[in-house]
Amino acid sequence: IFRAIGRSPEGGAFDRPTMKSQAEKGRDDGESLMSIENRKVVARQFVDSLRASDGALFESLFTSDAIVETVGSMAVSARKPVSHVVKEIGVLKQVFPEGMTLHLVTMTAEDDRVRCELQGRNSTPDGTNYDNRYVFILEFDGDLIREAREYQDTAMVERVLMPTFKQLGIVANPN
Repeated sequence: IFRAIGRSPEGGAFDRPTMKSQAEKGRDDGESLMSIENRKVVARQFVDSLRASDGALFESLFTSDAIVETVGSMAVSARKPVSHVVKEIGVLKQVFPEGMTLHLVTMTAEDDRVRCELQGRNSTPDGTNYDNRYVFILEFDGDLIREAREYQDTAMVERVLMPTFKQLGIVANPN
């Protein structure tokens, strides 16, 4: 709570308590609005790196010890170092050589986290639609991502991408 100077009905000055906004409350624990805005910029770059299958950009957005988790029970589900995910991005570049069409549906940021919801509109080389939805939870250390969790329709990945990987002779989980 901070104080604002107002005028009483009689015309005299008085202090009146005023509530802080949510953004101002965040600053109490050292969080600045600029850091949240910077994290949203990094989150947009993260999405851009996926769209373009740009492993170098992707890697530059993470801390050196960051982890990426693909949540689920499919072949590529695991907690992995960023270097491993860069190899997976290279695999996706073979399936989607022009990059992926990913629409940013929503983005929310709070504290050290940014959540991105994406809608994909893609086709495999044989013309099969691959219109998956994704949610990424990005946790930050400063302005770099320290952990990313990916949620998606894993049944669609198994049904559409895994056969495509097999047809192209691609190893789904490169070492």
